[in-house]
Amino acid sequence: EIGISEIMRARPIQAALTSAGSFTVGASSATPITFSWQVSTDGGNNWNTVTDGGVYSGTTTASLALTNVSTSYNGYRYRGVASNATGSTLTSSALLTVNLAPAITSLAAGVYHSLRIDGTAQLWATGSNGYGQLGSPATPYTNVPVAVALPGGATPFRVATGGEHSLFLSTDGVAYAVGFNQYGQLGNGMTTSVSTPIVLSNTVTALAAGEFHSAFVTTNGSLFAVGRNDEGQLGTGNQ
Repeated sequence: EIGISEIMRARPIQAALTSAGSFTVGASSATPITFSWQVSTDGGNNWNTVTDGGVYSGTTTASLALTNVSTSYNGYRYRGVASNATGSTLTSSALLTVNLAPAITSLAAGVYHSLRIDGTAQLWATGSNGYGQLGSPATPYTNVPVAVALPGGATPFRVATGGEHSLFLSTDGVAYAVGFNQYGQLGNGMTTSVSTPIVLSNTVTALAAGEFHSAFVTTNGSLFAVGRNDEGQLGTGNQ
């Protein structure tokens, strides 16, 4: 008896449209069995034998491996051929689906942390969280991105990172801030650091962050700056 099962696991790598995985065939016989693999690029109408090279390896084994597969392979079908002294048997075909990696729509890097928003509008954070700058209080430090939620389930649109603080802008123009606040850079009128995003204003169209200061543009075109000003970084004409 010979059968095939698809165990392909699409694994997008960052923004590259690639994936890796394998198809495996199982067979049993009283005599030695040899294996080969075929691919169809037209929905199963025509088949060609697969050979090692490029994205393929293990083409003469029971497990066909695929690496660095681009989206051009999406929709290809694969089937195994098991042969022994009495003949050959074709397995049923398995469909390969290559998933797209979510696009990155906004990205920012601080001194010790990074933020990004993907194409599904999910906000991600990674790095140090010593002052709560990741917006995820339960995460002390991470080199694997963690999902971050804005208050009220707001949809993130833009991100900005200071030295150890973060700013977020939602699709409805609400600005949020989190992290280190010794110099008042969060813009909430206080100097206490916070680890959960706080609402600042609902009339913001753009925002930016320096190491210890932040700047905001509102819907009426006004520019506001807040935070440390020892080098005149707030643009107020004094230090």
